[in-house]
Amino acid sequence: LTMAALAAALATAVSAYNNGMGERPPMGWQTWCSVGECGEDHCFDGQIRAMADTLVLSGMKDLGYDWVVLDDCWHPTRDNATAELVPYPRFFPDGMKPVIDYVHSLGLKFGLYTSVGDRTCHGGWSPGSFGHYERDARTFAAWGVDYVKIDYCGSHDSVEGHR
Repeated sequence: LTMAALAAALATAVSAYNNGMGERPPMGWQTWCSVGECGEDHCFDGQIRAMADTLVLSGMKDLGYDWVVLDDCWHPTRDNATAELVPYPRFFPDGMKPVIDYVHSLGLKFGLYTSVGDRTCHGGWSPGSFGHYERDARTFAAWGVDYVKIDYCGSHDSVEGHR
C-alpha cells in the first residue's frame, strides 16, 4: 500500500460524532482556589457575574474561553420539604437560575459542582448527590446548567453505593 492509499483507507474508516463538543478542551474560569484559599473559598452571585463580564470584555470569550464553572463554594443545603438543592442564600439570594441565565445571556456556558457521596469535599458541610442523583440532575437541568463537575467525596463514595 502506498501512503496515500493508507491515508484514504483510514480517513473513511474513522468517524466521529459531530455535535460540536470536544473540538477543544473546555476553557474559561473556574472558582476552585481562585476566590480564596483552597477549601476555604466562597463564591457569590456578584462575583460570578463580574467574572463572566470580564471574560467577555477582555476578549477572552472570543478566544474560546467561554465557560464559567462554579465549583464547591456555592454551599448548597437541601430543602426540607422537597430535598432539592438550594444555594446558600447569603451568597445567592435570588437562587442559581438568575446567575446562570446572566452567564448564558453573555454567550457563555455554565458548569456546576456536586459530589457522588453524601457530602462535598469543601469541608464536608454541603450535601452531595448521593441518594438524589435524578433529583439533582432535574434541578441542574431546570436551572440551565450546561456541565456538571462531579467529585468523589463524602460517605457512600464507593462503586457499590452507585449501582
